[in-house]
Amino acid sequence: VMHGYSNVPTLAQSAEDWRSMSERGVAVLVVRVRGYPGSQLDCGQLVHHAAAGPGGGGMWITHGLGRPLNEKGCGTEWVFAHAVADAVNACRALRSFLGGRLPIFMHGESLGAGLAIVAASQLADAGPPARMAIGLPSMGDWPWRISRSEPALGIGGLVRSFVADHHEQQTDILTTLRVLDTAVHARRVLCPVLCKLAIRDEVVPAPSAAAVFNALASSPGTKWRHVVRYGHCDGGIADARRHSAFERMAHEFLDPVVEVMSLDWETDMGQHTRGATRAASAGPE
Repeated sequence: VMHGYSNVPTLAQSAEDWRSMSERGVAVLVVRVRGYPGSQLDCGQLVHHAAAGPGGGGMWITHGLGRPLNEKGCGTEWVFAHAVADAVNACRALRSFLGGRLPIFMHGESLGAGLAIVAASQLADAGPPARMAIGLPSMGDWPWRISRSEPALGIGGLVRSFVADHHEQQTDILTTLRVLDTAVHARRVLCPVLCKLAIRDEVVPAPSAAAVFNALASSPGTKWRHVVRYGHCDGGIADARRHSAFERMAHEFLDPVVEVMSLDWETDMGQHTRGATRAASAGPE
């Protein structure tokens, strides 16, 4: 379970949020990437960045972005690359904990969705995730996002401002962004994916999130969209219910007992029940 950029819940709160999943017998590993509470040793500047600003996040995303890729083009000091490494190692650790026999599923929204996608790409040749439930996937389609003239909020706004302030390094920065672009890495994600997309979102623009979803290489019929009206803002009660429906569906989707191909996740809208789906997938006892 990956986390977003700001307003990150405590580890205790996340454990409570996923308690119903662990009660199903599913091992849940709640991850905090370096700089965020739970992963703060020996990274003082990242801790400062991650704690700054309303809800946290601050300038965390720009840390190391101005440093070019190394001469072989396979390394970077950008904090997002290190966070991806944290996600990859978390999956490896969980797989080892489970004895290497059981499938690994991934969940994340916004920044967390971006981390999950790039991590899944890195694991593609050595134990990729078997399912993913992601929401409002960020960190993708950077050429388009950087070229926009409209004001940008969140990570997009921070990165665009950083590029403008470091014009002399623009080529290197854009190269780094593209190397870790989720719309690029999504092409290596082959597993079933349930994805929440928003019609309007000023933090993760709808076209960029859609570009990431469209790039997923999952086989036809194995990736599903759950559409909400607004992304990173309050869209009223009806829209809040849509977000809540996705949360319920995500827990169902990530239950290994549930046969994902037995349900149409776009039309069921989370109205199926745990008992019905588990019974249908498990068969007679």
